[in-house]
Amino acid sequence: MRPIPRFFWPGKPTSSGFDLAQVQGLKQTSLSSSVIGEWYLSFGWIGVVGGGWLYGRLAGMASLLLVKDAESANSIVYSLLAMALFAGMRSMLDLVLMSYSVLAWMFISWLMLRKKSNAEKSMLNG
Repeated sequence: MRPIPRFFWPGKPTSSGFDLAQVQGLKQTSLSSSVIGEWYLSFGWIGVVGGGWLYGRLAGMASLLLVKDAESANSIVYSLLAMALFAGMRSMLDLVLMSYSVLAWMFISWLMLRKKSNAEKSMLNG
């Protein structure tokens, strides 16, 4: 989640957030929570409502990929987004980590479209 190298950030945190057992005051116990629990502990009920709205918007955006076109690239991006959202139900950290593949796909697609656009322009000019 923190892609900044330790060279630039020597005191970079290594934990994934908070320890639920420590928040509850329990010793020698291992507890886990879902993303809903993270939202509640971080921001209360407003966080739960806001986080639910965020996940709903992300799922809605992903579903539009299947409705608009039946291209295989849309199916791949939809699958990556669905996987990120499914894994993200465990924690926000997982959502961010799984989203890196979507961002990489978008960046590569942008590069390819830019290259194609430049090639078309050079063909028209030359």
